[in-house]
Amino acid sequence: FTPAAATLDPGDTLLLYTDGLTEARTGQGRTDLYGDEALRAFATDHVGRSPQAVMEALTGLLDGFGDGLDDDTALLALGVPVPGETV
Repeated sequence: FTPAAATLDPGDTLLLYTDGLTEARTGQGRTDLYGDEALRAFATDHVGRSPQAVMEALTGLLDGFGDGLDDDTALLALGVPVPGETV
C-alpha cells in the first residue's frame, strides 16, 4: 500500500473500488475487460452527482455485466455535501 492524501471540496465525490470492476468481462463472448479507460469515462459522465447517484449508476453498470463479473467487486463512494443542499 502507498499512503496518499486528498482534499475533497464541497460537491466532490471520491470513488474507491476493487479490481473486480475494471476486470469485468464485456463485449460479445465476454472477452474484453471493462478497464480503467471505461471507468474514467463513466466517472466523467457522472461528475457533479452525489455519491448515492454514483453508486446507483455503478450498480446498474455492474448488473449489466451479468456473468461477466468473475471477481468480487467492492465499491465505496464518499462525498462532501454542498452547504445548503439537501442530501
